[in-house]
Amino acid sequence: MTVKFALAFAAGALLLLGIVTNVPQAEAAHFATAPRKAPQPRVQAPSLDGRLGPLLNPFLDDGAVFQQRRENPDNWKPQEPFDLSGPAPSDEVVRNAIISSVNYVLERQNPNGSWDVELTGSILSETADEAVDAVAITALCGIALRQHVKVDPARVQAALDKATDFIVGRVIRGKLSTKIYYAVWRYSWGLKYLTGEFQATKDPVRREELKSCARRMVQSLINMQLSNSEMPRMDRKRKAKMSSRLKATAMPSEMGLIVKLPTDDDYRGGAEVTGLLPGSAAEKAGFKVGDRIIMAEGVKIENAFDYYMLATEWLGGQKVQFNFTRPGEKLLVKEVTLPPVWPGYMGIKVGNGTGQGPTVEEFLKFSPSKKELKIGDAIIEINKMKIATLEDYRKAEATIMPGNKVRITFMRDGKKKTETVEATPAPEGTFGFGVEEEDKGDDGGVVLSEVPEGSPAESAGMQKGDRLIQIDHQPILGLDHFIDYIGTLAGGKTVKCKLLRDGAVQEVECLLAPIALPGDPQFDLIIDGQLRVVAGEVLKGGVAEKAGVKQGWIVTKVNGTPTPTLREFLPFWWSAGFAAGDEVTFTFMMQNGKEIDVKIEFQKPVYKEEIIDVGGWNYYPMGVAASFCSAATLINLYNVQSVMGLKIPKEVLASGANMLESLRHVDVANGKTECYLYSG
Repeated sequence: MTVKFALAFAAGALLLLGIVTNVPQAEAAHFATAPRKAPQPRVQAPSLDGRLGPLLNPFLDDGAVFQQRRENPDNWKPQEPFDLSGPAPSDEVVRNAIISSVNYVLERQNPNGSWDVELTGSILSETADEAVDAVAITALCGIALRQHVKVDPARVQAALDKATDFIVGRVIRGKLSTKIYYAVWRYSWGLKYLTGEFQATKDPVRREELKSCARRMVQSLINMQLSNSEMPRMDRKRKAKMSSRLKATAMPSEMGLIVKLPTDDDYRGGAEVTGLLPGSAAEKAGFKVGDRIIMAEGVKIENAFDYYMLATEWLGGQKVQFNFTRPGEKLLVKEVTLPPVWPGYMGIKVGNGTGQGPTVEEFLKFSPSKKELKIGDAIIEINKMKIATLEDYRKAEATIMPGNKVRITFMRDGKKKTETVEATPAPEGTFGFGVEEEDKGDDGGVVLSEVPEGSPAESAGMQKGDRLIQIDHQPILGLDHFIDYIGTLAGGKTVKCKLLRDGAVQEVECLLAPIALPGDPQFDLIIDGQLRVVAGEVLKGGVAEKAGVKQGWIVTKVNGTPTPTLREFLPFWWSAGFAAGDEVTFTFMMQNGKEIDVKIEFQKPVYKEEIIDVGGWNYYPMGVAASFCSAATLINLYNVQSVMGLKIPKEVLASGANMLESLRHVDVANGKTECYLYSG
């Protein structure tokens, strides 16, 4: 049950009260690892088309609510047409202009096959860092040259071959993040270029290479597709997965293979094994250093980027089939059942203590140990394992699995005590830092854009500007890989990190905090005719019902802060940002006029993957889809499906088509001109 508000005239009342006039947008880096704010209650207000979510949640990406007309589309003025009067240029003039342009482009190609945006000599050069990158401009130059290859067949074909190698190399090496501005153009224009080259060549090897590269680009465009929700469709899928993990279903696992990172000279033909984690599934299955993984789960593996991205999806109990080569042997096949390795969770932060043993310093969110332990307890034994140092504690902690009954012996007030705690599945973890979205370098890793005070990263000694290049044994290959990989890290776990700072490698240890999931008090909040916040429907069997909350009770305070009306309630709710695991005290006025305090621990939400009806593409993978971005991308997806035979999921094409259809408009004031709005 989600937190929600219901009042038909709330919109007008809020505006009259002047509660909100400016609603901040969600930060562009909302996908980073900083703990997220809880989704705030929403007013359902038919008078404003139901769009009061942003008023109640300043962290909500307002643009994600689709197809809301901010202006009257009939008020636009058609642009005056260009003056095309006068004599047309002769065929010879046009031909010479084309030849001159082709030579101009050919002369400015870089040795690596790319072109730079300065080539345009126009306003595009001024905005190039934000608008396009080398892949996008190289694709555009390639498309133009292919159209005029007859000007100088030998020179043009040689330039196109170099351009193709450049684009394929960037894509196959995993050097094109989807999480930066204008990423859609590098993939959409790049896909159009590759499709044209596929048609132009008869070489089967080259065609297979182009098809493999195009398949990756298609998947990236699918990942960037927006939805009629508050996040891209693939982000919603991950949210749903997170929710299922928290219900103790399938949890992330690990194979234990360490593979060679791609280089400029070696990034095709499989991921070469360079190491095996002791006791891992890979070691037990008989893999060896020197093996080269070329396929897993039927997915082609070109290099470490392919392998590590795929590995972030693997769960305990899953069977994975590997195809690999071994020096001196034929192609080998192994099927490996991945072990359940997701740790159990005690939910405590411990320090070195004063000599008796590691001391409990803090209880983390969702801690199952709150009732049995207290701050200051010195742990001396876990399941009969003697604990004298912090390292002893970590070794014992690593053996705890979800559901284990953990027997803890500790010293409290000079007395020896023993308690038993049932370990729960660990929630996902977070470093609490933000990451740079625009990272055009080839150094790998991610650059820290902010390290908030009190965050796990700050406590570990990380700094703004550090480049995180490795977590435990896992190299970080870039932003996309990092975003997927952090979903495999458990809260409450200490990880060893390698950082690049001022050209030198630094090593730190970081205790990951449980990710701050939005919380659910398991009762609805509604508004009465006097704009008072009132308890609505109470979830049967939920924490609110068990605490005694009754429908119709009026909320007068939250954590001691008076909230007599919505005007006082909203600012407090915004600033509090309650998350799952938080204990919140509501003061209610009951029907008899008396007040009662009720403490409720916000519960973990359950995300459901709904059917996607409307979803296009934008410059950046969030916000409102733009009609021309979406139209261009759809055309290129249809084209690659027709030319290369790559299958595009029907729901992807249908969702994009629905978005465009929703933007179609007939302008009565301008002769019933049929047009498309820029965006919703």
